[in-house]
Amino acid sequence: MKKVYTVYQTPQPNGAYFYVADYADDYPTDYPQTEVPIPDEIKDGLPKFNWHDNSWHDASEEGQAKLLSDLQKDNTQLKNDLKVEQNARIEAESERDTLKQAVTSLGLQVATLTAQSAKPTEVTENV
Repeated sequence: MKKVYTVYQTPQPNGAYFYVADYADDYPTDYPQTEVPIPDEIKDGLPKFNWHDNSWHDASEEGQAKLLSDLQKDNTQLKNDLKVEQNARIEAESERDTLKQAVTSLGLQVATLTAQSAKPTEVTENV
């Protein structure tokens, strides 16, 4: 026997978003049924199945508040990570510009030295 959850998108009269029943092991499950068990940490909440990520989530007010809080923390962390990356990019661009200027300066110096060494030397005749 296996547990099969029939999933609903709206709460049923008993408030649940699912109905669970035991079926024979060879019973085929297909939408709107799933064999994915409800995680222990949300069994006391209001479990609701999400077909997009094939997992259960707590649809209770407390569960949604925790989800929102977690998303806000993740958002803050992502903003901080973005600032770090932007600062690193600005620093790298500054270093690149400094190196480009140095290469240009060296190129001019090489060109000047090459031009000076290519000048014909004057030969003085002793008469």
